[in-house]
Amino acid sequence: MIVPSLPHECVEHILYFVKQNNRGLYSCLLVNRIWCRITIPLLWSNPFEREIKLTSQKYLFLNNYFINLNEEENSALIELEKGIPSYRRPIFDYIKYLEIEDFDIQFPSILYPDNAMNYVGAIIKNQNNIKSLKINLPRNWALPFQRNSLRNLNLLDLTNFKIHLNDILSSLPNNQLTELYFKNCKLNIDADSLSIKQVPICSLQITDDEGFEKQYLIIQMAGKYLKKLHLNSLNVETVKTMINYCPNIIDFTLDRLIKRDIPLLFGILDNLKLQKISLSLIYDSSYELNSSVIFDSLASHLPSTLTKLYLEGSNYTANEIYNFLGNYSGSLTYLIIYDKFLFRNPKEKLQVFFNFMSNNYSLKVFGVEFKEKLYDVYSIQDLNNFGHSFIKRENSICNDINSFRHFKVFRKEKGIYGIYMISTSELHNFIEYEHYSLTLNE
Repeated sequence: MIVPSLPHECVEHILYFVKQNNRGLYSCLLVNRIWCRITIPLLWSNPFEREIKLTSQKYLFLNNYFINLNEEENSALIELEKGIPSYRRPIFDYIKYLEIEDFDIQFPSILYPDNAMNYVGAIIKNQNNIKSLKINLPRNWALPFQRNSLRNLNLLDLTNFKIHLNDILSSLPNNQLTELYFKNCKLNIDADSLSIKQVPICSLQITDDEGFEKQYLIIQMAGKYLKKLHLNSLNVETVKTMINYCPNIIDFTLDRLIKRDIPLLFGILDNLKLQKISLSLIYDSSYELNSSVIFDSLASHLPSTLTKLYLEGSNYTANEIYNFLGNYSGSLTYLIIYDKFLFRNPKEKLQVFFNFMSNNYSLKVFGVEFKEKLYDVYSIQDLNNFGHSFIKRENSICNDINSFRHFKVFRKEKGIYGIYMISTSELHNFIEYEHYSLTLNE
């Protein structure tokens, strides 16, 4: 009996499902020619989705790319890259299926620095299927965006670039940007020639950039589409633009809050219906910002729509945290507090946190992140004994709160390493890690 072949559309759906569920897509290459032709674009849309550490495999990728360039572009790239072995021309033009280009993951270890921009320029000029472009170079380069084929670009993430925003926006054939991230860039925005028309940017980050005083123009272009905004500096024009043009921002991050920006921050909190807020309160004598300045008034300015709050503090006291949490009357479901000086007064501060948890029934996730001071200036003394007795004592008070009886302690870096349960049992391996979170079980 001959089994009828599946329609082409069915095979596409099957293979897409296999890819989404992290199954063995490579084995599908060998089923037949049709499956192979459908599988190749799926595999090569993001060829470095799984980290590839072998330099030879990265060389193979570069070779496949070089082969399909014209002679002039090929010679410009290959001249410096003499160490790349030569392979015969592949059956498929694999690179045309490329959708996600993350330069930082792929090639900085194998490309000559002076050749990096040649490669970036060739990618921008020739690949029209790219949806996500991330480039992080070690020094400020001028981005060659005037000639590009990025017709489907949704995400642009640039670090260490000289950027002329007018050129980028005017050169994109179809402006479909939904995510835009500028980090440590030199922004050049010509307000006179910039056409302020809305671009469907949902997520925007502008941090550590020169020319940030004109960042409000980018925010204004995003307008009603903008939902997530990450800044590390404020000015009056930025705040006015956020309030007047961006009513749909629900996720706001502000790094390095300084004293003069507090009224501007409160203006944002009072006028936008934010659901998630991340604030870094860094004490710096030159900025004259102490945590008490912000904690005294923050609770009264937090919007009623807020559900998630992340606070990065420095040198704040247990009493300041107690007053802040005591004055807050909202219904948080997610609260993370980072305090690198937690172990100056650990029992006082943790007591404040635990009291807040036991009285806040909407809270599902609570985290205390901390890091030991460098050079062992602030040491963690007798941590195992402290953690064991303190958690045990709290459990005797809060036996009726099931979610309060056990905590997860985990190291937070690229992933979660070593999860340990804490109740009345020993606090395992706690002192070995530098960065932790204590999170309530849901």
